Amino acid sequence: MKKHAKYLVLAVTLGIMALIFFFSSQPGETSYQLSGAVADTVQHSKVSTITPSWFSTQNFNANIRKWAHVYIYCALGVSMAVTVHLWTRRIALWQQGLLAAALCTLYAMSDEIHQYFVPARAMLLTDYLRSDRDLTWDYALQCGVRHAVIRLPEDPAFDPTDPAHWRSVTGRFRSAGHTPVVVEPLPNALHDHIKAGDGQADACIEAVTRMLAAMDQVNIRTLCFNFMAYVGWTRTDNALPDRGGARVTGFSLADYRPTPAAITAEKLWRNYTQFVQGVLPYAERYHIRLALHPDDPPLPNLGGVARIMSSVSNIQRALDVGHSPWLGVTFCQACFHLMGADLDRLIPAWREKIFFVHFRNVTGTAQDFHETFHDAGDLPMAHLVDLYRRCGIDVPVRVDHVPTMAGETQTTGYTALGRLYALGYLRGLLEGTACKEEST
Repeated sequence: MKKHAKYLVLAVTLGIMALIFFFSSQPGETSYQLSGAVADTVQHSKVSTITPSWFSTQNFNANIRKWAHVYIYCALGVSMAVTVHLWTRRIALWQQGLLAAALCTLYAMSDEIHQYFVPARAMLLTDYLRSDRDLTWDYALQCGVRHAVIRLPEDPAFDPTDPAHWRSVTGRFRSAGHTPVVVEPLPNALHDHIKAGDGQADACIEAVTRMLAAMDQVNIRTLCFNFMAYVGWTRTDNALPDRGGARVTGFSLADYRPTPAAITAEKLWRNYTQFVQGVLPYAERYHIRLALHPDDPPLPNLGGVARIMSSVSNIQRALDVGHSPWLGVTFCQACFHLMGADLDRLIPAWREKIFFVHFRNVTGTAQDFHETFHDAGDLPMAHLVDLYRRCGIDVPVRVDHVPTMAGETQTTGYTALGRLYALGYLRGLLEGTACKEEST
């Protein structure tokens, strides 16, 4: 009987290891879809009626992704311990425990190495969708995009601290076939006061902490924010001619007309530090990534308004304020390029700090540049996608600042046809780099 038990337990251990390998082999998007499908099944089944009152099915998907590794490695640990005990009876019990722990650790390390070579695991393709449904929702689905970067309603009736309001908004996305994965930006009604450091800043910071709790309940794990006070991302021309008569946005410092507002770099750093120190403990509690977007354009000042997130060194300083794995960057690759950053060095160095990618191309300098088609600017886009993949950067990515194409009148950089072109181009690069990886 004991002899049969040895082989049975060994089979169970090997089966768990095989199961871990199987799930680790899934591309990132497939993995997200699987956990989302399980969560949706639970949420729309009778299971929710028999779960304890403290259990939130709305947060079930978060539990799946957050704890799946814990659960399955606990199972592996127990099974491995029993296996080692039955197969190595001649050594002491404490030695058996150390051996079991070492074997589990080695397997976990090998699994992480294995994931590095999994095709299409490096980026999660998303699109930027407003809270009110429009054609872009359908366009995204038709392009095969199932995950959304969402902008919350800029409406006084929407309370960003109320979980019920979040469930209402995210429910519309999910019912339409989209899974929200990033919120961008932090609502201006809160963020503007925080960046300015005015009399409402403290109350707004406290509201953000409650907003993070609401995000946790609807399982959105990334918040993209910036620290551009008074002047957000800005352009001096919204209709510059580009390829084939397309129109693009551009910025020229010589044409910029300053705002009457003013703020010093010192005050911005104080306000930023206060914000990060106030919200970071809650981001850590709820496992929500805070992704800092650089200044756009990345210039040290615009008139009397200082811009502190305009250099790699300053953004590193901003990350050092928290010294937390939950504080990182939105890697707007064009902004970092315009800063003069060496992306080939910066991306590997910041691989653990890149939480979100803005896939964007430009031509020119920080003082004078214009947007362009994603395949026509100064940045080597195919090389960058390959670099993200080789660095194992597994984060959401969205196309950004697209041209206005023939027949379109909107000139904000978020027109439908330009996004369709950019999504197709990005999907092609993702598949191309995956094929390259498979062939090596």
